[in-house]
Amino acid sequence: MKFNQWLTTLGICFVIFVGLSFQPALAQIDRHYGDGSDGDLTVTSTTYTDSIKTTVSGTNSSGQNTLTVVSSSGFEAGDEILIISSLGSSAGKYETQRVALIEGARFTFHTNLNHSYDNSSDAVHQVIRVPQYETVTINSGSLTCADWNGTNGGVVFFRANDEVIINSGTINADYKGYRGGQYTSGQDSPRHSGEGTMGQKSETSRTRGEALSNGGGTPHYYA
Repeated sequence: MKFNQWLTTLGICFVIFVGLSFQPALAQIDRHYGDGSDGDLTVTSTTYTDSIKTTVSGTNSSGQNTLTVVSSSGFEAGDEILIISSLGSSAGKYETQRVALIEGARFTFHTNLNHSYDNSSDAVHQVIRVPQYETVTINSGSLTCADWNGTNGGVVFFRANDEVIINSGTINADYKGYRGGQYTSGQDSPRHSGEGTMGQKSETSRTRGEALSNGGGTPHYYA
């Protein structure tokens, strides 16, 4: 099976890849399909696309060309990065940028940010290095991402400037996204709702049988 289109799933997980089955002009590779600098990828077991990642730190306003992160470990100048809001009122917002310079925990880009990314109490913004493959061949296993842990995970994003071929195996983020509700015992015990774009909530004041809905499932308790 060959792919040459965007695949997007947004909500519990977020999956994007780009591939094509012909050789485009260089400008098209840079803009849409990556530069192929990571070479061919052959998948025969569980393989992760988000091995290099961090989170945003501080206040970063749209229109500026810098971004402060928790750690720049593993990133290099020239990398393409994905910035995506995973929790908070802006959840689902994302963009990609090309890193021009890294100074400590601050990235400088060639172009300005399209959105603002502020490290407020209810907001989490991930930063992930975007792999730049040539041909991706999946013979077995899966191409996937780390589990969402409240800070990172739940996102598959890569580029391929040639073919993406699935002989067997999958590209997926099944059960990698927002965490579900928890069972607790006792009528007055906290009930934890499934996680959603505003995080995971708990409630102790509801009467028996009521539930606090949020995102990835409603809370429950047993007597």
